[in-house]
Amino acid sequence: MQRRVFLTIGICLVTLSCREPKTRTPQKDPGPEPIAKLTQAAPNLEAVQKLLGEGKYDDALSAVDRELTAHPDHPKLLFFQGFAYFNLKKYEAALASFGKVRKTGVVSLELTISLSETLFYLQKYDECEKVLREGMQKFPKAAALWYNLGGIYAEKKDLENAKKMYAEALLREPDFGPALYSLGDLHASEKAYDKALEMLNKLVAQEKYKEIAHAKLAIVLSYQKKWEEALVHVGELEKINAASGKLLRDKIRVSQAFGELGELIRSKKCKDAKARLETIRKEFPGAPALPKAQELLTRDCPR
Repeated sequence: MQRRVFLTIGICLVTLSCREPKTRTPQKDPGPEPIAKLTQAAPNLEAVQKLLGEGKYDDALSAVDRELTAHPDHPKLLFFQGFAYFNLKKYEAALASFGKVRKTGVVSLELTISLSETLFYLQKYDECEKVLREGMQKFPKAAALWYNLGGIYAEKKDLENAKKMYAEALLREPDFGPALYSLGDLHASEKAYDKALEMLNKLVAQEKYKEIAHAKLAIVLSYQKKWEEALVHVGELEKINAASGKLLRDKIRVSQAFGELGELIRSKKCKDAKARLETIRKEFPGAPALPKAQELLTRDCPR
């Protein structure tokens, strides 16, 4: 996931004062004041940040390189460099940049999360877990750390521990969207549909997750053959993303058609089943399940 991160860097300014010498003799008219020695200008972080926010990662890297010439090893510049590399999927380069930030002594939650995600994409799971557990000691209330550790367990197919870590994330932040989705998805994969719906109904209340939540709710409800409820969520999805909504609607309609056909075959309503299959052929002529449906109909409803 992408995050925009702001590191806090303190700047110390030293001021000098001069005292006039005490004297009783007349003073000459003062000449022009000496030009003060200017301190080095701070790096233009706002310009780099703006480029990152606009997704112009190559331009941001060029800007960072220019700034690093005048401000070598500046932690925030190095972090922005790693952030840009990460979004360009240049994970080894991102890892090197984040490593340089750590060498400056900076410790932050954002750096820990970004470093862990980079290691994850590089499939360096043991190193990733080590970074996350170190972060848990420093930032015990950070839901993202437990969520990311859950992702490692999920990748290793250790689903029980993955669920535990997602649940730990939700203990720290009950509305943490990624954990709600991932836990709901795991429950759905185990056919624990009621638990899945509980997570997803919480997620759909959050504006930035509405699209993915409506889509997943529609899919889970279709697994339960609750077709009308599923299509309600498809309708909500279509309001947000018409193209995605249409694709999902078509898939659910196909699932519904074959589901109803299966029920007719199982209940030996052969005449109705044959008529339904012909309708399906016309409505969904390229459906992959057609040969299998014909095979079942021929087996269970012989002429």
